[in-house]
Amino acid sequence: MIDSELADVALQRVSLLAFPYYPEIHVDEPEYSLNEDLDFCMEPLAELEEEDRKDVRQLFGRAIIDPSVYREEVFMRLTELTEPGTAEQ
Repeated sequence: MIDSELADVALQRVSLLAFPYYPEIHVDEPEYSLNEDLDFCMEPLAELEEEDRKDVRQLFGRAIIDPSVYREEVFMRLTELTEPGTAEQ
């Protein structure tokens, strides 16, 4: 389980990186690395168990590439992993 503030930070990072992403980015910017972006997004979630980390990382990748399809799923998954009682009132 993670603190809701950490989940919010991770979600903000995914949003920040999804905005400039486009399918041809690897051609226009050969140094671009989705894995580096995912590492950045996952930093606040270091306390997650390995299985959850893998699941969330994969979901974050999908959300960066196609946020309109995966944003709700990312939000719901992070909500599931958030410690009860840490959400803002």
